[in-house]
Amino acid sequence: MRTLYRTMMKRLCSDRILRFGAVLALLLGIFIAVESVILSGYQDLYVQDFNFYFGEAFMAALLAFSLGREFSDGTIRNKLIAGYTKTQYYLAAMLCAVTVAVIYFLLTAGPFALALIPEYHRLSSQPVAEAFLCIFLSNLFSAVTAAAVCNLTRNQMAGILCTFAAIFGLYMLGEVTEQADGGQEYHDVTVTDAHGQTVFAPNGAPLVIRKKKLIYTEPLHSVLMVLHHGNPITTMGELSCTFQDSRDWSDAEQKQYRAELDAYALEDMHPRYPVTIPVMILIPALGLLSFRKKAIT
Repeated sequence: MRTLYRTMMKRLCSDRILRFGAVLALLLGIFIAVESVILSGYQDLYVQDFNFYFGEAFMAALLAFSLGREFSDGTIRNKLIAGYTKTQYYLAAMLCAVTVAVIYFLLTAGPFALALIPEYHRLSSQPVAEAFLCIFLSNLFSAVTAAAVCNLTRNQMAGILCTFAAIFGLYMLGEVTEQADGGQEYHDVTVTDAHGQTVFAPNGAPLVIRKKKLIYTEPLHSVLMVLHHGNPITTMGELSCTFQDSRDWSDAEQKQYRAELDAYALEDMHPRYPVTIPVMILIPALGLLSFRKKAIT
């Protein structure tokens, strides 16, 4: 299967469409870095961004186009005639999809990570690492889905359309279910130090954190949140922010705010892993069962 994987990867790497897409992925990564980090002056930094979703859907569609070409031009029959089994072909295609996902992730998220280097000392390592891991898992899910759909539809155009519909549909489901976080009420809490004394911001005003409380009633809220956190394409993590004037805050103020931000970020990301990873295993497994049963025409 190693030879088959190398052959398929060589073909993918020589595919002009996929190579053009890689250039666009790099440009998208540079755009995200400039827009979200550099132009903001390192004040409000978020990994969660629509541009990352757009990059995933774009990558999945191009991957479906390239993998689906095997069925459109009939070269898959040559591989099967040469002695490779359907299982070997399917696993090689899935491994190619994972490789492409890694490359596109590095091209898109790499510039963002590089742009953050001057601020790494001000960011907590765990939320930052998990945020990028969430992006990678979402990217990987898109690629695995593209490979599975291509082998299921056995048609280049159908593979592209179905892949894009699946990724975009899950994105829209995430947007709808995220409204569960919109049913909430806010209340302000004044930050105090270890002695119970009010902490003041650099402008002299008391330092206040706005907290939210969900007001959705059960079981509606639970259903919406399960759908939201169980959606593999919404595994984007939120990177803790660096706020304006935070350079002038005392260590106690910075520590207090950072603890609050990290708690919110990790609380949002942790529930995603138990669902995302099994789904990424289940989809290729089901696709393999279907691929082995149907004849190649």
